[in-house]
Amino acid sequence: MILRGFATSIPEGYVGVYWQGGALLSEIAQPGFHVKMPFITQFEEVQVTVQTDAVSGIPCGTSGGVMIHFDKVEVVNRLSSAMVYETIRNYTVNYDKTWIFDKIHHEINQCVRGVSLCSAGPKWPREHRQRIEH
Repeated sequence: MILRGFATSIPEGYVGVYWQGGALLSEIAQPGFHVKMPFITQFEEVQVTVQTDAVSGIPCGTSGGVMIHFDKVEVVNRLSSAMVYETIRNYTVNYDKTWIFDKIHHEINQCVRGVSLCSAGPKWPREHRQRIEH
């Protein structure tokens, strides 16, 4: 029990990032056991395997003024180990809020904005047809 807080264990599929005195250290810790100085060094795990983020409740308006609500949009993504330091330095460990959750709201709204609803079904703008079909 005396060693509690002196060591961290990083599981496979994750890497570790450390801060000392509030400064992010450039060294990225690989899976396994690592020693740290409690109260001086802060630690977070960052997932580097494929993950699925679900964005819920996205309201969008079409060009004709019709509101469409997307209950859930799932985004499959993976942060490369080589990009962990730059990503955390620029966006914090909550980078997915900026790059996935906030971005999906914007992208879905951009896509739906140009939709025109008619009796034959939705008419998607040409630039969005390929995104939707894939």
